[in-house]
Amino acid sequence: MELPLEEEAALLRDSLRRYMDREYDFAARQQRREQADGFSRKTWQELAELGCVAAALPAAAGGFGFGPLGTLIVAEACGRALVVEPWLATGVLGAGALELAGLAAPPALLPAVIAGRCLLAWAEGELRLDAHGRLAGCAAAVLHAGAADWFIVVAWSGPDAGQPELLLLPATAPGLQLQRYTTPDGLPAADLTCSGVAAGPAARLAAPGAAARLLERLHDRASAALCAEAVGAMDVLLARTLAWLGTRQQFGVPLAQFQALRHRLADMAIELEQARSLALVAALHADDPDDASRRRHVSAARAGVARAARCVGQQAVQLHGGIGMTDALDVSHYFRRLTLLALAFGDEGQHLDRYLEASGR
Repeated sequence: MELPLEEEAALLRDSLRRYMDREYDFAARQQRREQADGFSRKTWQELAELGCVAAALPAAAGGFGFGPLGTLIVAEACGRALVVEPWLATGVLGAGALELAGLAAPPALLPAVIAGRCLLAWAEGELRLDAHGRLAGCAAAVLHAGAADWFIVVAWSGPDAGQPELLLLPATAPGLQLQRYTTPDGLPAADLTCSGVAAGPAARLAAPGAAARLLERLHDRASAALCAEAVGAMDVLLARTLAWLGTRQQFGVPLAQFQALRHRLADMAIELEQARSLALVAALHADDPDDASRRRHVSAARAGVARAARCVGQQAVQLHGGIGMTDALDVSHYFRRLTLLALAFGDEGQHLDRYLEASGR
């Protein structure tokens, strides 16, 4: 399934592909990972100038107005190159939260994010907001936290800590502590600990009671983006595996001529094309105003793409043999990223349950 793009969207797609082909091969990615932030700020500035943040945002907010299809274009390109820059944390979740918050967000912040001058991180975990506006608790695996200028924090309030709050906090806020590390798929992350951090009414991005729906919309946007990223990664893995089997020989013939291995390649190709169609479905419904429809389509896509990512990743490693898990070969890095993508924002089982619930079953 291939969706025809408007001329401007096609130009964005082609520009990103040319940039990744020219500037973002595997060796360049590994060099970016070794920088102090775990990624290249210069590269992020260049990606922002190409439209990585602006693509999905409406024109009224300073964006290109492509909506979730813009996110799909960016995410697939980033998945193909295994981009380590904060396109998800800043470009999808952070910028999306500021856009949906509207007047509740500082007016100068979103333009700075779109231009690549300001970095955001998404912190969601065991964080509690008490009646006095003090934030305490921990959020694990906050991507790009060490380089963030601001945190979008999901906190829980109320008598039973059952009401979500969406907060905007500066990285310099007293009481914020970071324990940095690198995730198994090579992204910079940190555990964020809050000890009595002041988060008054001015920090709220949504009115009490409205944050729950805004949070769900952001989760669905992120889920749709991860579907597209997985498609980009699977596309490369299939190409790498096909090339490997075409050059590696046994009994004097390429492995690609063995019928059993060709069947496994065919299975990978089928899973990839199904995932590509599901990613388009998720993008087309990521901003669906009908909550039940959005939940059904996005969660169905996420469950299907998670299955495909697991299948393609595992097959690629097995068909490469022992070298498939070595750190020097990019195949292992694609496999790790696909493995974690299948778990982010709900695993396959959780999305199947959500799909059934939204379908009234």
